[in-house]
Amino acid sequence: GDLIGSGDSEVKGRSPLASACQAMASDPAAVKPAGVGIYFQEEDNLVYVSHLIKGGSGDRCGLIRRGDVVVAIDGEDMRAKGVDQLRNSVVGAEGSLVSISFSRSDPSSPGGAKQFSVDLVRRMAE
Repeated sequence: GDLIGSGDSEVKGRSPLASACQAMASDPAAVKPAGVGIYFQEEDNLVYVSHLIKGGSGDRCGLIRRGDVVVAIDGEDMRAKGVDQLRNSVVGAEGSLVSISFSRSDPSSPGGAKQFSVDLVRRMAE
């Protein structure tokens, strides 16, 4: 899979599922490009989580799992967009927030899947 920024951060969720996450965003004026510590992979026109970097923003959240499908980034629909376009949306200024919406297979949910969003702080890998 492709690395979409490795990082070290804390997160803030916007959905009830993500409410357990906490946020500590640093100075968003930082200009170094940084990511959220998630490897993504593309298959069948879907981009999904293939790996979480231990201690990275996505890992620290505790809500993101391998196989979760990316639905949107900062409100922009990412379905049917490639991993390169997704990477450009995830990577940004170190310390800034990026909101990522995911879909996860869940037979007990309406439509067989549940969606959730998390706000992740972009951080450089340590």
